[in-house]
Order: sequence, then structure tokens, then C-alpha cells
Amino acid sequence: MKSLLLALALLPCVVFAEADSIADFQALVAKFPKTAPPLSPGQTVTVTVTSSDVRKTDSLITPILGTIDYKMTISSTVSIEMLVRAELVWKNNAWKLYRILRTDKDPAVDVTKEAQGGVQLDLLKEFYAPLQ
Repeated sequence: MKSLLLALALLPCVVFAEADSIADFQALVAKFPKTAPPLSPGQTVTVTVTSSDVRKTDSLITPILGTIDYKMTISSTVSIEMLVRAELVWKNNAWKLYRILRTDKDPAVDVTKEAQGGVQLDLLKEFYAPLQ
């Protein structure tokens, strides 16, 4: 009986923490960049968020996962579209970038593993800086 009372007493804290994560995530999506740094001179890169979601997982390490799906259009003489998913985890009362996936590839490509260093990694850091 005491453990049930303790669990019920802690319930509002758990709900409040999750509510904060959702509100913070919605704010993050609202300020998601609309443009990205070009990979080369003469390019323009536009970003359009297509969907976003927050869900619970079975993981004890990352129990709450947020996803932002977006289309990135790179224009110069020819336009190229990429479908990308940013995955964020809720840790220590803040959203942290977990990984970036190109979802237009089958299977999806983990861009964070591909960009081990150099210009590509610097551009990724610059683009995702507002999310950190």
C-alpha cells in the first residue's frame, strides 16, 4: 500500500517532465532552420519540415525520442531533393541531437556516421546549432 501511495505521489512529476519535453520539442520544431549552409558557392539550400513527433521507446537509456522529418532542396543549375530525419533524445531535461538519417535512401543512411570530419561535419554542426 505504501509503495502504491509513493507511486501515485510521483505520478504528477513524471507527467510534468513529459509535458515539458513535448512543449520544448514543439518550440524546437518551430525554430527549425528554414535554410542551410550551401555545400559550394552558388547553391541555395532550403529546408521544409514535413512532420514531427515525440514517442516513448522501450529503451531505458533513451526513453523519449523526438523525430523531425524534413525535405532539403539544394538548388544551383539543377535542383536536388533529399529527405532527412533528425532524431533527438530527451536527456537531463533537454533535447539532444542523436543522429541524422537520409530517409530517401533504402536502407536509410546515418549521415552522422558518414560525416566523420572535415567540411561536411562543420556544416552539420552549423545547421543543427540552434537545436542544441
